[in-house]
Amino acid sequence: MKQTLLLVVVAFVMSIAGATWISAFVAPPPPPPVPPPAAETVVATPAPPAVPVDDSVAPAVDSTGADSAAQAAPVPEVPKPTGDPVRDKAVAKILASMKAKAAAEILAELSDREVERLLRQLNAKQVAELLVAIPNERAARLSRRLMMPIPDDSGGTP
Repeated sequence: MKQTLLLVVVAFVMSIAGATWISAFVAPPPPPPVPPPAAETVVATPAPPAVPVDDSVAPAVDSTGADSAAQAAPVPEVPKPTGDPVRDKAVAKILASMKAKAAAEILAELSDREVERLLRQLNAKQVAELLVAIPNERAARLSRRLMMPIPDDSGGTP
């Protein structure tokens, strides 16, 4: 009995020592850290030329009397979705790990095409959980899209 116990302890110690030796001497070293870019590499872009303003033209006024230029707030540009399957899979995995209600709130901000691309990356159970959490009308519309063949994302209409 003592010999068996001693043999087990020695085998355990040898397996730990072997794993440590392999990770210390055989495993490849970690990659060196990437230094941040130097401040000297920043290129300053010149300012655009000034546009002359014609003061003789009155600003446009709408029916409420407010200045239309003041009403037009700049809208930030949103990058066009590229349809990259790797990125779609990563985002789908994130959404699948969330509670269905929270994920549905995010999906509400995406277009049907974007949501379809994400849903095609999930398994049936995950898709079902998300479709239950979104409004019925949109869930039906997305289900119809999922029944169709996979669309070509080359830039056609949705």
